[in-house]
Amino acid sequence: MNILDAQLSSIIRQQTNVLLVEDSMPDARYVQEMLSIASYKLVHAKSLGEAQIKASAHSFDVILLDLSLPDGHGIDTVHSMLELAPNVPIVVLTGLDDDDTAAKALKVGAQDYLQKHNLAENILTRTIRYSIERNQARETIRLGVQKVIASEAYLNLALKASHIGVWSWDIVADKIKFDDLSHQIFGFGAEIVGLKDLLNCVHEEDRSLVQLAIADAIDKKEDYDVTFRVAWPDESEHYIASSGRGIYDDGAAIKMAGIFKDITKQIVQQQNAHRLQILEQHEDFIATLTHDLKNPLIGADQLLALICNGAMGSFEDKQLHVLRLLHQSNKEMLGLIKNLLEVYRYDAGADPLNLQSVDVRDLILDCMASMSAVADLSKVRLTANFDDGDHRVQADQVALQRVIRNLLSNAIKFSAEGSTVIVSGGTMGSIYVFKVQDSGTGVHPDELPKLFQRYAQGKQGQKILSGTGLGLYLCRRLVDAHGGEITCSSVEGQGTTFVVSLPTEQP
Repeated sequence: MNILDAQLSSIIRQQTNVLLVEDSMPDARYVQEMLSIASYKLVHAKSLGEAQIKASAHSFDVILLDLSLPDGHGIDTVHSMLELAPNVPIVVLTGLDDDDTAAKALKVGAQDYLQKHNLAENILTRTIRYSIERNQARETIRLGVQKVIASEAYLNLALKASHIGVWSWDIVADKIKFDDLSHQIFGFGAEIVGLKDLLNCVHEEDRSLVQLAIADAIDKKEDYDVTFRVAWPDESEHYIASSGRGIYDDGAAIKMAGIFKDITKQIVQQQNAHRLQILEQHEDFIATLTHDLKNPLIGADQLLALICNGAMGSFEDKQLHVLRLLHQSNKEMLGLIKNLLEVYRYDAGADPLNLQSVDVRDLILDCMASMSAVADLSKVRLTANFDDGDHRVQADQVALQRVIRNLLSNAIKFSAEGSTVIVSGGTMGSIYVFKVQDSGTGVHPDELPKLFQRYAQGKQGQKILSGTGLGLYLCRRLVDAHGGEITCSSVEGQGTTFVVSLPTEQP
């Protein structure tokens, strides 16, 4: 037994409540006599106003309505009763033999129509029963339609929230329909009518893949599932995931329907993750290789130092000059390798800062003394000019020493013979500022923004600075780690000034 049958049986078993709206007492008594059996309970109202009161006070299963009430207006009376009891079936009673009136009553919402002179008990009870059945069926359909509409609305909201578009393809007529979101996903610039138009939007390298997937799904009666690229009118490339299923009639595919989803973001994220993994592997390889190269260079550096200091005997001036150049070149190579290792360690977060009280003036003077030999070889003078007062900051001494040595090394490299590199420093409130100024070749304005980038390249493929391009990048990383700032100002042909600002106290 279905729900409708159960509801009807329950109504008949319990009792059918009938509201009779009739101003003629003889007609009302006649109906009451026909419905005097136990399964009916009749309530009588003589006017539309009285019916309104009784309908608001009681629940009825059916209404028998006379159209010629004193306060009624023919067919409008049906409207009035529907407003009072919108879900109760109405059977119109009239003394007129008028089919046109009957049709109008049914059209505006009445369930059935009975002429008073043809009334009989079996006709009336059957009409009441059928009216209730039809009303129950109509209500069930109405609720079902509401559920379908609500489900469709929820589905559309879910598809919209998931950025999923819906498509359908009439295979026989070769007509494709898309919802608005599918149009957005494809970025259609032209009208899409059939499969050929759709394939023209697909990247030419993926068209055969899409065709094969569709043909295979239809042939095997399986789901269609493929990912392909499309080119938007702005020439941007997008990745589309499409799924669908065929609809068959007597074994022949007549339609196919499915969904579209733009997965460009996910694809790009996967590609970026893959690139990042390769870069990390590359970094690990470089770090390992650099570490292995450092040890033999340290050995060569120590040996060359001994030779230059006469531990292996005396040499002629020319030979000694060449050995010193070789020693200096080896030291520079060792410095570049150390930079590579330091960059790797700081990028990997392997070297936390060891903060302590550091006298920046003393540290700079020590670095200048250790690099005086390099400056002498380049015939460059190193001078210092410090303000009076305290020069202490909270910093990592080793890290700060790397910054100073890198800046001094660059200043010496790019200074002309006979020129001077000036280092100055002093405290300004809660900030300590020191500068390294040279009068060398300078940096082109276009290259200044790139100066602290990793592996920075200058004009015409030339590095902004010699070496690996990591020295200034490492300086910036170390200064940033201290909560400070490093800047550069330069004029081509006049020189360059690097300014480092550090907080005197660390939080």
